[in-house]
Amino acid sequence: MFQKIIPIILFGCIHLMFLFGVVFHAYSMFYGLAFLPLLAYFLFKYTPATFNLKEYLFTLLSFGVGYVLTTQAVDVFPVTPVYASALVGMVFSFFRLKHFPLFSAVVYSGSFAGMVADFHIEELYIACLIIIIGGNLFYFLKDNFNGLGGKLGSIGFGAMLLPILLGREKSFFDEVYDDILSIDPIGELSSNKTLIFTIIIALFGTILTYWLNNKRRYGPIKASAIPTFIIAIPLQLIPVSGFIALVPIVFFGATFVGMSNDKTIGWMAVITSSVVYAIIFHFIHPYFNGYGGALGATACLSCLMGVLLQKAFNRQTVRV
Repeated sequence: MFQKIIPIILFGCIHLMFLFGVVFHAYSMFYGLAFLPLLAYFLFKYTPATFNLKEYLFTLLSFGVGYVLTTQAVDVFPVTPVYASALVGMVFSFFRLKHFPLFSAVVYSGSFAGMVADFHIEELYIACLIIIIGGNLFYFLKDNFNGLGGKLGSIGFGAMLLPILLGREKSFFDEVYDDILSIDPIGELSSNKTLIFTIIIALFGTILTYWLNNKRRYGPIKASAIPTFIIAIPLQLIPVSGFIALVPIVFFGATFVGMSNDKTIGWMAVITSSVVYAIIFHFIHPYFNGYGGALGATACLSCLMGVLLQKAFNRQTVRV
């Protein structure tokens, strides 16, 4: 019985970390509403957690590969975390290991953790613990919540346990844009216009990824990483300012919603989830504070809300 509830406990702890570590700082009076998507946990079927040493070690190693490559790309080359993570995901999406079919998914999840701002990583042991925590979360969640958008990103955020506990405060956008563009990424548009454009970009990213994943059979990793990489290239090469600088970040998070499997979330539910993601992102993204996986956690909570609404209106059984 305990083995069966391990995935629920782990996933729940990740999202509670997100709610208390990010959302509470943004809107402490209203963050209680964010607990609502967690009710969708009860709509999923669960597979008891099992242990295989060889697979476990491969998971830790693969998560570390994604994490290290992403952090090094950001540190060594003048690229944004979004560009680095998308590049890592795109490259490794073409890797297929017969003895470890989840290799590319683990690496991609590790790359989300690797998007952590460097002011959180002052000692080597912190990076090692991020890899160990993230690898363990992936391993014990690998057979559950499959087909749910934002799962890999949520795992990446869960790996941020130690940085969150240490609580080094600095704006993620100050960290990124001070070093690269030295701009305010949301300074040109009014709040209402920013929200509208955020929703439009999110819908585009979600629908494109969902279509590539479920209709064109690209698979969730390619469907997310390749479009994001293409979107990020011109904005990486050409200095931009204002809302345009925020586009790849919004788009990247929206692709996580689109990574959902159509057996878990239908078209209308995934579109609704995308709008929810855009609204949440609009209000809380300044408080992400450089935590890797924050986009994925936002996307996952949005997808859980979509699952709830789908169940309420269609009585559709979630199959994962």
